[in-house]
Amino acid sequence: MENNFGRNIKNLRKRRKITLVELAKLLKISKSSLSDYEKGYSKPGLDVLIKISNFFFIPVDDLTNSIIPEFDTIDLASNLTKIAPLKSIESLDEITQWKQKNEFNVNLLKQKNESLELQIDLMKELVQSKEAENKSLSIQLILLREKLNLPN
Repeated sequence: MENNFGRNIKNLRKRRKITLVELAKLLKISKSSLSDYEKGYSKPGLDVLIKISNFFFIPVDDLTNSIIPEFDTIDLASNLTKIAPLKSIESLDEITQWKQKNEFNVNLLKQKNESLELQIDLMKELVQSKEAENKSLSIQLILLREKLNLPN
């Protein structure tokens, strides 16, 4: 899979003559995260994707789905007209709702995971208890055989 997104960010950044560190500060993300996006090692969340899109005045689809042709010939300011006027209240509400649903699902999964980890710990303790009980019974059997002078 090609890393069009990372290549696009890097090219846009260079076109604006902004260093990786400067762009990271402007976007309020770590420079290592930005570097990972540019190299294709990781992908940003929706919030960061929107920040990048807004910063460069490039629609999110253009950033992610294709290689933006010839950056030197692009007038970044003209791309303002390509971006739909912010129906942002609705869009941000949708994004917020989506984020809340996902956070809720993540929290549920964390709770289930914690519950499963607790069950595993309890099972380990039960196994250890049964092993100790078996050792105790084995010792009692040996002592009983010795007491009765029976062969082992």
